[in-house]
Amino acid sequence: MFNIFNLLKKDVKVVKDVKKYFVLKKEFDNNECIICLDNMIKNDHINMLDCGHMYHNKCINEWFAVKKECPICYK
Repeated sequence: MFNIFNLLKKDVKVVKDVKKYFVLKKEFDNNECIICLDNMIKNDHINMLDCGHMYHNKCINEWFAVKKECPICYK
């Protein structure tokens, strides 16, 4: 399965924390968090799910408090 993280490895910084998230080190085109509809910009904390979809860390954590599946593909 295609995983966008493989393309982004050099452009994100993995933060070792209780909650795993990444910090964007550069801006990407068409990277909108579909939960809040804001663009993901440099230095945003993002979370990439196993399915490859990315969201702001805060947005997806709040989403998971209500529903335990990806908002796009429902996996």
